[in-house]
Amino acid sequence: MRTISHISIILAILLTAAAAQADTIVKSFENDADFDYDYSSWGNAETPSQTTPTKDGIEIGGTATNEGGAGSKVSLDLSKESYIDVTAMTLPGNTGKKFNVILFTAGGGSSGYQFDLTDFDRPSFTTMSKSLTDPTFVDRTNGAVDLSDVTSVQVQGDYGKTVDAIKMKLKEIKATH
Repeated sequence: MRTISHISIILAILLTAAAAQADTIVKSFENDADFDYDYSSWGNAETPSQTTPTKDGIEIGGTATNEGGAGSKVSLDLSKESYIDVTAMTLPGNTGKKFNVILFTAGGGSSGYQFDLTDFDRPSFTTMSKSLTDPTFVDRTNGAVDLSDVTSVQVQGDYGKTVDAIKMKLKEIKATH
């Protein structure tokens, strides 16, 4: 009886440790999941949404350019995570060079992570990572950046010097150890 009890305790400890190390899904776009809102060239009052949910991810295309984006409300604690991972692929017709993933926090601040679209220029989904502790840009104008209280995630073009067509499919954004 004690052996079974000890095995049960060990299994409980292992399962608890595994759960504590699980990745955090920031936003999954599988199974026809959509953004909560889009803006500028990705969709606005004059332009219909340029995002199309599909079974294996959300397509960004049509007239979407690097001067637009879309986002979703979330409620996440990413303070114990180390990386932001994006799983995506470019689609035919893409001329965009970069895109940003921006995490907005309850304190009003945000941190942005820029990804090179050529890294996703493959015939299947590819995952690329950026360190959460080394954002490409940080905005503290409206308050502090506190990754323990992330309230929104946005994906947007890079608003570069030239206007480029963004044609890509996003599968998932997650935070990992």
